[in-house]
Amino acid sequence: MTSRTTFALFVAALLALPAAASAQTRGHNFWVGGAFGLEAGDGFSGFQLRADAEVPITRLTPKVLVSGVGTFAYSRLSHSVNVWKLLPAARFSVSATPVIDVYGDVGLGIFHAWAGNASSTGAVMRVGVGGDYSLSPDLKLWADAALNPHFGDFATSSSTTTFTLVFGVKGGF
Repeated sequence: MTSRTTFALFVAALLALPAAASAQTRGHNFWVGGAFGLEAGDGFSGFQLRADAEVPITRLTPKVLVSGVGTFAYSRLSHSVNVWKLLPAARFSVSATPVIDVYGDVGLGIFHAWAGNASSTGAVMRVGVGGDYSLSPDLKLWADAALNPHFGDFATSSSTTTFTLVFGVKGGF
Protein backbone atom coordinates (compact mmCIF):
# COMPACT_ATOMS: atom_id res chain seq x y z
CA MET A 1 0.00 0.00 0.00
CA THR A 2 1.45 3.38 -0.98
CA SER A 3 1.59 6.35 1.36
CA ARG A 4 -0.97 8.18 -0.80
CA THR A 5 -3.41 5.26 -0.50
CA THR A 6 -2.87 5.09 3.26
CA PHE A 7 -3.41 8.85 3.58
CA ALA A 8 -6.58 8.69 1.42
CA LEU A 9 -7.98 5.88 3.59
CA PHE A 10 -7.23 7.87 6.75
CA VAL A 11 -8.99 10.99 5.39
CA ALA A 12 -12.01 8.87 4.34
CA ALA A 13 -12.21 7.38 7.83
CA LEU A 14 -11.97 10.86 9.39
CA LEU A 15 -14.83 12.08 7.18
CA ALA A 16 -16.99 9.11 8.24
CA LEU A 17 -16.61 9.89 11.94
CA PRO A 18 -19.46 12.41 12.41
CA ALA A 19 -22.12 9.68 12.16
CA ALA A 20 -20.36 7.54 14.76
CA ALA A 21 -19.64 10.54 16.95
CA SER A 22 -23.26 11.69 17.12
CA ALA A 23 -24.30 8.38 18.64
CA GLN A 24 -21.53 8.34 21.25
CA THR A 25 -21.09 11.91 22.50
CA ARG A 26 -23.12 14.71 23.97
CA GLY A 27 -23.03 18.22 22.60
CA HIS A 28 -21.87 19.36 19.19
CA ASN A 29 -21.00 16.93 16.40
CA PHE A 30 -18.41 19.18 14.80
CA TRP A 31 -16.19 22.14 15.77
CA VAL A 32 -14.49 24.47 13.28
CA GLY A 33 -11.93 27.07 14.28
CA GLY A 34 -9.30 29.48 13.09
CA ALA A 35 -6.16 30.67 14.83
CA PHE A 36 -3.19 33.00 14.43
CA GLY A 37 0.17 32.74 16.14
CA LEU A 38 3.92 32.20 16.08
CA GLU A 39 6.05 29.44 14.57
CA ALA A 40 9.78 29.37 15.37
CA GLY A 41 12.74 27.03 15.65
CA ASP A 42 16.07 25.97 14.13
CA GLY A 43 16.83 29.45 12.77
CA PHE A 44 13.32 30.10 11.43
CA SER A 45 10.60 32.34 12.86
CA GLY A 46 7.40 33.88 11.61
CA PHE A 47 3.63 33.72 11.79
CA GLN A 48 1.19 30.86 11.33
CA LEU A 49 -2.44 30.88 10.20
CA ARG A 50 -4.29 27.71 11.13
CA ALA A 51 -7.71 26.15 10.56
CA ASP A 52 -8.89 23.15 12.60
CA ALA A 53 -11.89 20.86 12.25
CA GLU A 54 -12.64 18.66 15.27
CA VAL A 55 -14.99 15.67 15.35
CA PRO A 56 -15.81 14.03 18.71
CA ILE A 57 -15.36 10.25 18.51
CA THR A 58 -16.16 8.82 21.93
CA ARG A 59 -16.23 9.60 25.63
CA LEU A 60 -13.91 7.44 27.73
CA THR A 61 -15.42 8.85 30.93
CA PRO A 62 -17.91 11.70 31.54
CA LYS A 63 -14.94 14.14 31.61
CA VAL A 64 -12.59 12.58 28.99
CA LEU A 65 -13.37 12.91 25.26
CA VAL A 66 -11.44 11.45 22.31
CA SER A 67 -11.67 13.46 19.07
CA GLY A 68 -10.25 13.42 15.58
CA VAL A 69 -8.75 16.72 14.43
CA GLY A 70 -7.83 17.85 10.93
CA THR A 71 -5.50 20.83 10.65
CA PHE A 72 -4.51 22.98 7.70
CA ALA A 73 -1.81 25.55 8.46
CA TYR A 74 0.17 28.13 6.51
CA SER A 75 3.36 29.69 7.86
CA ARG A 76 5.46 32.55 6.53
CA LEU A 77 8.92 32.20 8.08
CA SER A 78 12.23 34.05 7.96
CA HIS A 79 14.61 33.44 5.03
CA SER A 80 11.53 33.80 2.73
CA VAL A 81 10.35 30.28 3.63
CA ASN A 82 6.64 29.48 3.16
CA VAL A 83 5.16 26.27 4.55
CA TRP A 84 1.75 24.62 4.38
CA LYS A 85 0.80 21.61 6.46
CA LEU A 86 -2.08 19.14 6.33
CA LEU A 87 -2.13 17.22 9.57
CA PRO A 88 -4.72 14.80 11.04
CA ALA A 89 -4.40 14.14 14.78
CA ALA A 90 -5.94 12.33 17.73
CA ARG A 91 -6.98 14.57 20.64
CA PHE A 92 -7.70 13.66 24.25
CA SER A 93 -9.70 16.39 26.06
CA VAL A 94 -10.42 16.62 29.78
CA SER A 95 -13.15 18.88 31.22
CA ALA A 96 -11.30 20.77 33.98
CA THR A 97 -14.32 22.97 34.84
CA PRO A 98 -17.73 23.51 33.21
CA VAL A 99 -16.17 26.16 30.91
CA ILE A 100 -12.51 25.04 30.59
CA ASP A 101 -11.22 21.98 28.74
CA VAL A 102 -7.56 21.02 28.44
CA TYR A 103 -6.21 18.65 25.81
CA GLY A 104 -3.22 16.87 24.38
CA ASP A 105 -2.92 15.75 20.80
CA VAL A 106 -0.55 13.91 18.50
CA GLY A 107 -0.69 13.80 14.72
CA LEU A 108 1.25 12.90 11.60
CA GLY A 109 0.75 14.55 8.21
CA ILE A 110 2.49 16.21 5.28
CA PHE A 111 4.16 19.57 4.69
CA HIS A 112 5.34 21.47 1.65
CA ALA A 113 7.98 24.18 2.10
CA TRP A 114 9.33 26.57 -0.51
CA ALA A 115 11.74 29.48 -0.73
CA GLY A 116 12.45 30.99 -4.13
CA ASN A 117 13.09 28.13 -6.57
CA ALA A 118 13.78 25.54 -3.84
CA SER A 119 10.91 23.45 -2.52
CA SER A 120 10.41 20.20 -0.66
CA THR A 121 7.65 17.97 0.62
CA GLY A 122 7.87 15.62 3.58
CA ALA A 123 6.25 14.31 6.73
CA VAL A 124 5.47 16.46 9.74
CA MET A 125 4.45 15.43 13.24
CA ARG A 126 2.68 17.50 15.89
CA VAL A 127 2.76 16.86 19.62
CA GLY A 128 0.71 19.53 21.33
CA VAL A 129 -1.23 20.70 24.36
CA GLY A 130 -3.92 23.31 24.61
CA GLY A 131 -7.12 24.48 26.14
CA ASP A 132 -10.59 25.81 25.36
CA TYR A 133 -12.62 28.43 27.21
CA SER A 134 -16.36 28.38 26.49
CA LEU A 135 -17.86 31.81 25.84
CA SER A 136 -21.21 30.15 25.10
CA PRO A 137 -22.37 26.59 24.28
CA ASP A 138 -21.57 27.30 20.60
CA LEU A 139 -18.38 29.43 20.82
CA LYS A 140 -14.97 28.82 22.39
CA LEU A 141 -11.66 30.63 22.65
CA TRP A 142 -8.69 28.28 22.33
CA ALA A 143 -4.91 28.26 22.62
CA ASP A 144 -2.47 25.60 21.45
CA ALA A 145 1.27 25.01 21.86
CA ALA A 146 3.05 22.28 19.91
CA LEU A 147 6.37 20.84 18.76
CA ASN A 148 6.49 20.12 15.02
CA PRO A 149 9.32 17.85 13.81
CA HIS A 150 9.61 18.04 10.00
CA PHE A 151 11.11 14.97 8.31
CA GLY A 152 12.88 15.61 5.00
CA ASP A 153 14.42 18.75 3.54
CA PHE A 154 12.82 21.96 4.77
CA ALA A 155 13.13 24.31 1.77
CA THR A 156 16.57 25.86 2.48
CA SER A 157 17.83 23.45 5.18
CA SER A 158 17.64 19.84 6.28
CA SER A 159 15.06 18.41 8.70
CA THR A 160 13.98 20.89 11.33
CA THR A 161 11.78 21.11 14.41
CA THR A 162 9.61 24.14 15.08
CA PHE A 163 7.46 25.29 17.98
CA THR A 164 4.03 26.83 17.44
CA LEU A 165 1.90 28.93 19.76
CA VAL A 166 -1.53 29.92 18.38
CA PHE A 167 -4.68 31.58 19.70
CA GLY A 168 -8.09 31.37 18.08
CA VAL A 169 -11.85 31.01 18.10
CA LYS A 170 -13.97 27.97 17.22
CA GLY A 171 -17.65 27.34 16.77
CA GLY A 172 -19.71 24.20 17.28
CA PHE A 173 -22.28 22.77 14.90
